[in-house]
This record gives sequence, C-alpha cells and structure tokens, in this order.
Amino acid sequence: MTVNTLAPGYFLTDGNAAVRAADPGFESRIAARTATLDAAVLRAIDKAIPFPLIFEVAHRGRIRLAAAYKRPSEADSARWVVGDYFQEDWRPRAQPARPFRWR
Repeated sequence: MTVNTLAPGYFLTDGNAAVRAADPGFESRIAARTATLDAAVLRAIDKAIPFPLIFEVAHRGRIRLAAAYKRPSEADSARWVVGDYFQEDWRPRAQPARPFRWR
C-alpha cells in the first residue's frame, strides 16, 4: 500500500484519489507476498493513520477484507488503541464483496 501526503489533512492513495484524513472508512489495498499477513503490519499502519481503515489484502488473485475497531488513547490523544482484527475468508478477486459487518 502506498499512502502519500498530498496536503495538510489529505492523503493520496494508490488510485490517485485525494482523501481527507477525517473521512471515515478509508480503504487500503495491500499486496501480500504470502497468504498470511502478520496483524502487526496492519496494526502499524492503523496506528499511523488517524482514522478508521478497511484493508483489502490481495494474494495470488484472491482478496480478503480486514479491519479493527480503533479509538484515540485516553492516556495520549496523539496515539491510537487498535483492537483485534476481523477478517473475512479469502475469495476470488472477481467475486463480489459480501457485506462487512462488525460483531
């Protein structure tokens, strides 16, 4: 995934879309080298970007969505607390996405 700073409060995504940092539900695409992606990678990205993220992880023609609940830290408002990740099963890239529900 590539996220470039475009202007204060904005990011430029891989698809060259300018996204405001305050926009909820920013989707991030990650090309994984293996079928298992360590949650520490997702957590590091989640902690660095100050709004909710939904990750689309791709590997060998398959994709899966992953997301975690996150909130600002009560002890340090500049830091984020990230919960456990919810991940769907792998599906072929051409298969339509199912609704992604928090439980």
